Amino acid sequence: MLKWHKQGPAFTAPVQLPDGSTASVVLLGSAANPRALALVVPGSDGKPASEYFPEAASRLTPCDLVQIYCMQERCFGTHGFHPPEGGGA
Repeated sequence: MLKWHKQGPAFTAPVQLPDGSTASVVLLGSAANPRALALVVPGSDGKPASEYFPEAASRLTPCDLVQIYCMQERCFGTHGFHPPEGGGA
């Protein structure tokens, strides 16, 4: 289960990728905005690099994808999901 944290207007969670490396998921808005969901990974130069969806989706497990999309809907969606309590879920 992903552990979400509120950071300003965003929600973030650490995630382990199938290759064993770690990254951070960042939610900034609704799914209607293709740049509202990013995966922040270590870049080749050691600095953080952002990958946006749908390109980054191939690097996540199906279980993590479901959790991410549900949290995005809870935080920024219009389909009636209960909002997160206390800034995270």
